[in-house]
Amino acid sequence: MKHKLIKVLFGLLICTLFILGQAMPGTMATAVQNETNNDAYAINIAVTSVGSDNIGAILTNMGYPWTEISDTDLTDYEKIKDFDVIFANCSGGAYYYAEDAAEPLQEFVQNGGSLYASDFAFLYIAEAFPGHVDFYEPPRIGLEGDVEAEVIDAGLANYLDPADPPATIDIFFNLASWVPVEGVAPTTTVYLTGDIEVYDFDAFDMDDFTRLVEDSPLTVSFKPYEDSAGTVIYTAFHNHAQIDDIGEKLLEYLVLIPQTSDLVDELLQFLKDAGYPLTQTNINTINPGQTSPMFSYILNQVGDLIFGINWAGSELTLRVYKPDETLFAEVTGDSPPYMIEIKDAEPGIWRYTVTGVDVPSDNYPFVVAIGDTTIVLPGPGFSIFLPLIIH
Repeated sequence: MKHKLIKVLFGLLICTLFILGQAMPGTMATAVQNETNNDAYAINIAVTSVGSDNIGAILTNMGYPWTEISDTDLTDYEKIKDFDVIFANCSGGAYYYAEDAAEPLQEFVQNGGSLYASDFAFLYIAEAFPGHVDFYEPPRIGLEGDVEAEVIDAGLANYLDPADPPATIDIFFNLASWVPVEGVAPTTTVYLTGDIEVYDFDAFDMDDFTRLVEDSPLTVSFKPYEDSAGTVIYTAFHNHAQIDDIGEKLLEYLVLIPQTSDLVDELLQFLKDAGYPLTQTNINTINPGQTSPMFSYILNQVGDLIFGINWAGSELTLRVYKPDETLFAEVTGDSPPYMIEIKDAEPGIWRYTVTGVDVPSDNYPFVVAIGDTTIVLPGPGFSIFLPLIIH
């Protein structure tokens, strides 16, 4: 009993010291422009000061330039309005500034900006966008340790390993007293879930102050506003603590989600206008002259199928292969989005690749979306005004 109690109190002490030591009111960060050689996708990224997470280091490794801002900058819309994406590192600053930052962040996202927050930065989401993600009260109850996470999102699984999409990955929580998600709204997307241990301060068993929570969402996103407004993402874990190859790929994917939000919205609207329900999204990157691995999609019965691709410009090629692995069709261009439609497609594993014919740098983002009429019958469609290949 004494050991358990000491462990709980130690976790709370570390958490308290972290909040007090990392971001006292008035702490300012000098704006730093982190230069890289990737100008392929003109996107203006801000990252809050390093706390218990360091998302900026991941962005630098991916070749994306970013600007460091302070948590206090989030309370002033004029200081953040020119950014496309804000990454809020886990930091005690949220406990001081989240309430004042709520209105500026709402305006930021409503005008198309995206917000990515990890762990303690949950308060920015809770204050500005209530109702999409629910957090426990008290919130800092997660235990340190490894969690086997189930990969819920097919696009994430494809990104992690196109040849063999994983059903689970390991997530490491490097500090106790992290902030788990209690529940999400129906419109919130869940990427990872896992069985986690949390502190239970209402426990009657004095020998055990913990309990198990099954299928807890670990990574989620939502769009609080309609049309082309931005995306909000939350990860319960610290990004820099995921150090294996799969962990690095996971973080790359999570970084890409807010950066490609507009590309996804545009592509999904074209699918909708064509009369197709979205069944899979693949957010990925390509290098100059590179052809991607072979991605796959399983069609369970005869039906209409469509592959759409979107990117920011330059020249890419999309190739779609039939279940017998012969080429069905390909499209090359520099004025996306493009689509390849298959009427009465035969059941089986359809495959596709993307080639960076003429892209300006490495890690050039693209999005592929797949529509499948065998999943759900869509309503009446409209004419589409983009290049369309129909066979």
